[in-house]
Amino acid sequence: MARWWSASSAPIALRTSPIASKSLNAAGHRRECSMDQMVGQILDNTYRIEKMLGQGGMGAVFLGRDIALNRDVAIKVMHPHVAAQEGFRERFLQEARAIAALEHPGIVPIYTFSRDPKLLYIVMAFLPGQNLRDWLSHLSQQNMRVSLAESLAIVESVADALAYAHRRGVYHRDVKPGNIILKPLDVGQTNIAGLPFQPVLTDFGLAKLAEGGVHSITGMAMGTPAYMAPEQCEGLEIDGRADIYALGIVLYELVTGRVPFYVKTLTEAIRAHTKEPPPPPRSVAPDLPSQVEEIILKALAKRPQDRYQTADLMAQACRAVRSALPRQEEATFAATQAGQVSLATMLSREAPPPAPERDAWPTPPA
Repeated sequence: MARWWSASSAPIALRTSPIASKSLNAAGHRRECSMDQMVGQILDNTYRIEKMLGQGGMGAVFLGRDIALNRDVAIKVMHPHVAAQEGFRERFLQEARAIAALEHPGIVPIYTFSRDPKLLYIVMAFLPGQNLRDWLSHLSQQNMRVSLAESLAIVESVADALAYAHRRGVYHRDVKPGNIILKPLDVGQTNIAGLPFQPVLTDFGLAKLAEGGVHSITGMAMGTPAYMAPEQCEGLEIDGRADIYALGIVLYELVTGRVPFYVKTLTEAIRAHTKEPPPPPRSVAPDLPSQVEEIILKALAKRPQDRYQTADLMAQACRAVRSALPRQEEATFAATQAGQVSLATMLSREAPPPAPERDAWPTPPA
């Protein structure tokens, strides 16, 4: 089952109790119901809601079924109290159209979205595979890390997807392992970085809706504290370089097994990301090549103008370092150092994937 949320990596948001939504009773009259009572309803005569997967302050995410095409979908429904706020519907439609226009193997496909102000939702692909957070948590419990070649290939793949979106003026705003699903590919298939699975970004741009749509958090820069760029922490205007900063933290975590800053609140995030230098990756993982450390530290520059100016450039840097690795590791993603494993190898096994973290919450809407 596809999962792309995690309690430990949930974005900053006000978590509330279930908010009433509308449904039809047997007589055809609208009645109030909590989000979990939407199960069994059919949206737009096409999408049957099968079960709730998670809920947050902005809305809930459901497993749904496309009745006409006979396929599973994910449906993210906004809470009515959020959808009713002034200007939210317009922002929702604008952002939904921009996200739906993205067609890239590294971005989760959006099938449709509603225009009814009483029930705003987005229908997207329900992807097989676990998210990167689940895998990292699973490996951490065994004191293991992803192989270096594979770490670089994952970040290269995500950077390629970000570059595509950035060229179209769409920014993610919440890049983190919990928003990266590792979608298995068919036997013999590989992605652009040679991986036998495709890293897929979810929840593109939905943090922007939260940023401007929930009155209780007006002025707060939405995102996940450990991965937020300095300018995002401070609520300043951002561009694609904020996503590059977040992706740099993902690479840091992949190759060292930890994030550079352990922060839980926005106040802690502002102090760490704007004032504190990140611990050099090689101080945490001494066996890390200096070229990889250079990529990370450039991506984590405090000033946007000192980072990679495009995600394409970061992808190219990862590709160049990966191609210079020993032939065996570069070509097969095999782990050549103690304490490292290949996700490609683990994904190919018949053993069950890591279980999602307990008490999981969805990433936006949250």
